Amino acid sequence: MVKIVLVAVHRQEANILKMVFQQLQWSVRMADATANNYLQFMQYKPEIIMMEVPNRFIDQIASIKLIKKNKQLKDIPIICYGNHTNPMNIRSIMESGASKYLSRPLKIGEIYGLIDGFFQDRDLFGKSEEKQAEKKKEKDDEFAMLLDNTILGSVKLEIMQKHIGKLLA
Repeated sequence: MVKIVLVAVHRQEANILKMVFQQLQWSVRMADATANNYLQFMQYKPEIIMMEVPNRFIDQIASIKLIKKNKQLKDIPIICYGNHTNPMNIRSIMESGASKYLSRPLKIGEIYGLIDGFFQDRDLFGKSEEKQAEKKKEKDDEFAMLLDNTILGSVKLEIMQKHIGKLLA
């Protein structure tokens, strides 16, 4: 399981990101860019930090520098995001130790691609052939159960409920 810390000012956007990551069965913690939360980073030992960088980003730069100075935390990728378009601001964010800066609007596919690139040796998204074959077998078994007249209707309804949320509008 991946451990990720979201450092955000806009809680609504952070909650959306949290839900996206939790769907992948990742452990997500919310934090603020303060010195007190630096101690939480030390205890939680996240594998990824996603940090929103607001217009005034002195605290965020200080937090990134603190993290990068620590021997235990220095290798953690820090993905920063915000509304900055000024190359000088983006350069100062990157020079502080951020691994990548993303401009809004955030694209989930781009975030997944970045995270997948940081952990190439791990199958974070269930893309391995074994997992895909296992999922296909499970779907085939459930489909066969739906067509089987001997299976109770309540069991069939549970199977349908499990998959109905995945259908497109």
